[in-house]
Amino acid sequence: AGAAFPELLGGACIAALDAFEMPVGLNVYASGPGLAASAPPHTDRQEVVVAQCAGKKRWRVFRPPSVSDQPERDPYARGKGSDVLDEDSLICLLDAVLEERDVLYVPAGFPHATATADDASLHLTFGFVPCANFGLGVDSLRGAARGERTAYDPLDDAEMLREL
Repeated sequence: AGAAFPELLGGACIAALDAFEMPVGLNVYASGPGLAASAPPHTDRQEVVVAQCAGKKRWRVFRPPSVSDQPERDPYARGKGSDVLDEDSLICLLDAVLEERDVLYVPAGFPHATATADDASLHLTFGFVPCANFGLGVDSLRGAARGERTAYDPLDDAEMLREL
C-alpha cells in the first residue's frame, strides 16, 4: 500500500520500518457497516499490528488450535483456501471493538476474526516477520518446535556457531 500510495502511506511505512527495525508490509482495509464477518477466523504467517483509522471494528483473537489435532495443516495459514476454522471450537482470548486511534497486536498463528456494526471501518495492518542472522529466526524456531528439520540447519554448522 505504501508503494501504491507513497504520498499518503509512505511515511507510515518508513515509521514502521524504523520502529520494528525489520521489513514491514502494509495493507489497507475498508469495510462497510453491518458485516457480521468482515473477515472470518484465520491465521497469518506474519505478526500483525493494526491501527484503526476511522469507524469501529470488532476484533476477536483466539487461542491457536492444537497443531497435533491436524498436523497436516499449516498453523500459519488456517482459515484460508479450503481450510475452515470453526469459530465455535476456538477459545476466545480477546473480544474488543477498536475505535479511531486504537492499536492492536495479533501474534502470528493466532486466529482472529473481524466484524463491523453500525459504522464503516478503515484500518491499516502492518505485517512483519521477525528475522535474524545466520538463518536463525522466528520461523526456523517455530519449525524446530514442531520437530521439522530443513536440509540446512544452522545449529548443525559448527563453523558458523564459532563465529557467533
